[in-house]
Amino acid sequence: MAKELEAALEHELLLQLQQLGYESVAVHDEKTLLHNLKKQLEKHNNTQLSPREFDRVLNILNKGTIFEKAQTLRQKQHILRDNGDNLYFDFINTTHWCQNQFQITNQIKIDGTYSNRYDVTLLISEKKIDTLAASGHKELRFEKMPFLAMPKPWSPKMIGFLKGLWQGKKRCRQIIRDHEVSVVLGMGGFTSFAPLFAGKKEKCRTLIHESNAIPGKANKLNARYSDIVLCGLEACKPHFPKHPDVRVVGTPIRGSMREKNSDDPHAFFKLDKDKRTLLIMGGSQGARGINRAVGMALEQFEKMNIQALHIAGTTDYEEVRDVYAKHPLLKQHVAAFCHRMDLAYRVADLAIARSGASSMTELAYFGVPSILVPYPHAAEDHQTRNAEIFDKAGAAIMMPESGMNADTLTDAVRSILLDSKKANKMKQAAQKQSVKDCAEKIAALIEKEAKSA
Repeated sequence: MAKELEAALEHELLLQLQQLGYESVAVHDEKTLLHNLKKQLEKHNNTQLSPREFDRVLNILNKGTIFEKAQTLRQKQHILRDNGDNLYFDFINTTHWCQNQFQITNQIKIDGTYSNRYDVTLLISEKKIDTLAASGHKELRFEKMPFLAMPKPWSPKMIGFLKGLWQGKKRCRQIIRDHEVSVVLGMGGFTSFAPLFAGKKEKCRTLIHESNAIPGKANKLNARYSDIVLCGLEACKPHFPKHPDVRVVGTPIRGSMREKNSDDPHAFFKLDKDKRTLLIMGGSQGARGINRAVGMALEQFEKMNIQALHIAGTTDYEEVRDVYAKHPLLKQHVAAFCHRMDLAYRVADLAIARSGASSMTELAYFGVPSILVPYPHAAEDHQTRNAEIFDKAGAAIMMPESGMNADTLTDAVRSILLDSKKANKMKQAAQKQSVKDCAEKIAALIEKEAKSA
């Protein structure tokens, strides 16, 4: 019996399926494959997806083993839309199978598109703020760890702290085995000690990243179990004098922040395009000292003909909202939390903020001049050192919380917002503090370490 070529058999099969009513679609490369997937997914769920939203869908599809992906296709999924709304969708109608629409195409081979794809598990603490932040990224896989803060050496809480470390280490070793982890990256805090220690025991390559100018006690300890120490600022490097491999790489920011999009930040926050915008934020949980000082200065802000975007934090939100309600002439948007900080930075002409490393990194990336108010109780007073670096560079004005009141805050805001030359100079200075390819550097390093593990 003569043997038919595989291509001929495939062609005959496709003709038979077409005769049975299956739609034929031409797929030549990855671009057309993804375009068709987006089109069919929108049709199946009766919706429209923006490019950013579709990327979130792809992140869900790319996650997990082949068995986990098969389960993903059968389950209802969720993403956060660009406007903050929830979108629930599915890939396959598992209830009424006959309602699914199938397509046929020739098999293709795509070479060289992806050399590697890594499965990533993010370990977060059980704090409410971490859960809230993670809720905006359903496409990622999270595992929760107990939040650990080191008590004083002779405190009764030390017993619970040590117990938490032990339990965390045990849980992390299991996670590392289950997901076949080859590299562990710790981002600071005692919560990261357990995965780093467990990673070392499981023969993983281990790295830590310290964003602040002065490392905390946790990262000084974590460095002992890390093959490589990464620093966000040059000022941090001398604090690890005995470690054999310390590198200054900058501090990464979320990929969603760096994505170019056509979203109108003024429309998103319902602000006036013709008014200069003051962004007030105190980190993920807000800052009571900043919130109250700004509240006392609102009358002066009204007279300056500016507008305010205030991220108050969940604790102070109602109090801040009520204070703003007494100043209806001030164009304003007050929120407890913001999932679209990329738009917040794009709309801002000036920011009042704490000097945590993450906030400062984002301010630098977007070139936002700032008034930095260090958290006075930060460990090792690292926020003051962070702010001093930006202040010296001309990117910010450092204002100690003890010296902040309605008058000093108003004078500082006026000196920047009403002086476009000064504001532009500060903007340029801020941008010089940014390491734009930091995330790529760290990712490339992790990939290299994964190959050597």
